Amino acid sequence: MELPVLVKVKLAGLTKSDAAVPGLVKLLEDSDKYVRRGAEKALGEIRSKTAVPGLIKLLEDSDYLVRYSAEKALGEIGSETAIPELIKLLENSDSGVHSAAEALGEIGSETAIPELIKLLENSDSGVRHSAAEALGKIGSETAIPELIKLLENSDSGVRETVENTLGKIGSETVIFELTKLLEHSNTDLRKTAAYLIEIIGSKSVNSKSIKHSEYRDYDYDDYKMSCIYSQDEIDPKSAIRSLIIFLKYKCFSSIFSSSIADALAELIDSEIAIHGPIKPLEHPEDIEYPEEIEYIDIISGVINDLSKIGSELAIEVLIKILILNKYDTDLLFTVADASQKIVSEAAITSLNKVMIPIFIELLEDEDTDPDIYYRAVDILLDIDSPSVIPGLIQLLKSSDHHVRSDAAYALDCLGSENTIIELNKKLQSDSFFKASIDEIINIINSIQQRLQYYKPTPKIPMSNTLSHNYALLIGIGNCKDSDLSLPVTVKDVQAIKSFLTNPDLCGYINNQNHLRLLCNEQATKQNILDNLNWLQQQAKNDSKATILVYYSGHGWLDNSTQNYYLIPHDTTARNRKVTASTALPATEFNSALQQISAQKLLVIIDSCHAQGMATAKETEELELPENFSQTALPKNLIDELRKGTGRAVFTSSTGEEKSYYQEEMSIYTQHFLEALNGGGNKPGDKEVKVSNLMNYVGKTVPESAGKLGGKQTPIFDFSQVDDFPVALLCGGKGLPDGGWEEVKSEVRENIRAGRDVYNAGGDNTSQINVFGSSETTITIGDISSK
Repeated sequence: MELPVLVKVKLAGLTKSDAAVPGLVKLLEDSDKYVRRGAEKALGEIRSKTAVPGLIKLLEDSDYLVRYSAEKALGEIGSETAIPELIKLLENSDSGVHSAAEALGEIGSETAIPELIKLLENSDSGVRHSAAEALGKIGSETAIPELIKLLENSDSGVRETVENTLGKIGSETVIFELTKLLEHSNTDLRKTAAYLIEIIGSKSVNSKSIKHSEYRDYDYDDYKMSCIYSQDEIDPKSAIRSLIIFLKYKCFSSIFSSSIADALAELIDSEIAIHGPIKPLEHPEDIEYPEEIEYIDIISGVINDLSKIGSELAIEVLIKILILNKYDTDLLFTVADASQKIVSEAAITSLNKVMIPIFIELLEDEDTDPDIYYRAVDILLDIDSPSVIPGLIQLLKSSDHHVRSDAAYALDCLGSENTIIELNKKLQSDSFFKASIDEIINIINSIQQRLQYYKPTPKIPMSNTLSHNYALLIGIGNCKDSDLSLPVTVKDVQAIKSFLTNPDLCGYINNQNHLRLLCNEQATKQNILDNLNWLQQQAKNDSKATILVYYSGHGWLDNSTQNYYLIPHDTTARNRKVTASTALPATEFNSALQQISAQKLLVIIDSCHAQGMATAKETEELELPENFSQTALPKNLIDELRKGTGRAVFTSSTGEEKSYYQEEMSIYTQHFLEALNGGGNKPGDKEVKVSNLMNYVGKTVPESAGKLGGKQTPIFDFSQVDDFPVALLCGGKGLPDGGWEEVKSEVRENIRAGRDVYNAGGDNTSQINVFGSSETTITIGDISSK
């Protein structure tokens, strides 16, 4: 089975093989932004430096998400070649500066430090955070002097970011520089220095130097320091003390509800009972928070303290805070970060039950900021727990492609054997998943590949209304030049339309938005091209489109030029010449078909109608223009259609052959209609696929031609392409237990077929060609293959 490009890309990333790199690098130039983005992710996972030049080019891509993925991949690869371009991005005003800073942090080069330090004073807190994270990861002491200076910045947000960064670097040099501030005239600065020294806890700093500050034992008022990220080593007693300080803050009721305050008081009593008494504050009534302290600073401190305590009661309080503030994204991300410090699996499970649905809701909101959105996706991936999978599966029904794509990616990474089982259930039962069928199948294939766990991929169901199916039926019929008229072709396409649009049979929607019929005067060259353009637009607007094109009319080959023409209504052959302006060159027809972006396209060309099928001159041989002969679509033109994917092309004949027909329609059309009604299906089948049509037409057309004394051998030019449904079977109810034999008589009675044979100058052969990447030709009848 030929997997979709995006699935191949994801699998390439999972293999982490350098052999996949050249192909992925080529896909960085693909016109589809989703393919480019997928290739970037895969290259980031493989971490081959060969991909760096291609990724650098995408830093200026017009699509934000492509730029974001390029920056992230460069960070994962860690090549210093990308540093100059990433530094340039730090000067931009768009949100790409976040990921550029993160990428520089991952690469870890000191070259970026001056530019990252500048970002610490940026007005955007997210930019400051990214810069601080990057500097912390680089961990260079080169940045320390400039960071120390920024501790005096007037913006509390800048100061807090710098504090976090110094805490991350955590070297003895930081301690040495901070001790200089212990005698500073600014009280807040002294408190900050003392706290950071306490946190970093370097053995090279003696306790005497710390005692210069009266704020050594946490009983200082700048509570926001308790949320510094490097605080991981604080024991439960320290966290309890921080909560006590918080409750002493006179305006706490404006931050949390009384129920939260009561819960915190209960928690403190419980923890004191477990860990013993906490050293009381000497002057708790003197504790005051600076006026400029931000709400999120205080609340972050409480959240971090609760996560460090980590008891069942502490997590209950944390959950209450989360529920009451679930629309506060800053708080939500703080809880997510803090949850990584929780040791108890039971506590994490309880928290995830509340936290995961909130994140899912955030992703479903169309107004969510892109930075928040993708940070939420990353957090869901970081959770790395089976508990997140049901929520991700729910996201597959989203109307937003980005949401579905990211949910699919997360499921690819986290999915287990049970995920496959759940996805199979959704395929069989949940109607709202019909729009996401391909994505679900891709996820299943990807998980199976990763786990080396294989079960048959479920059949793709179809709904009773084929809202994603479109058809263009062309029957040339009466021509402007009466000698060329083919009335039987109109009967062919009208019969096909009646079967396709019958809700109890094939289930196509019978309106101009889904099915169009061109016959007689309407079947002109321009109308044919215009309606192929209509199909292009339908496919562009509907990524799930399945498209059928049926042409029934003359096909002529100019032997002098080897150009092939389809002959529309307005073509004339007067004076044995073809008017170029009205005949439709097959190359032009093929070009229009190739512009149809549908991944499921079936084209049927019945173009070898000879004079016997024209009622205007039934007993006379049609005199063709000089150097022209009547043939089926040549193989070189069929090969042109290989350039598409997911395409099947049926032609009714090869070469200069006899063409067999009936009073009502051609033999080919009759057996095609029988196939649409289950001729090639098994009992219980609910849809007709390309393979069902191929198998049945390939068997019955030669048999019918043989009974009439002729030869007509269908040839299948078959390549690796996914088999896809073309129509419902029995309106989606499925073929009865008795199979085709049970319904055959009724179907044939409806078709009302009669047979006559007219000389077409050769042996008529039907071809069915499915295009992909490899060539395989199978002949049904004499069973030859090449």
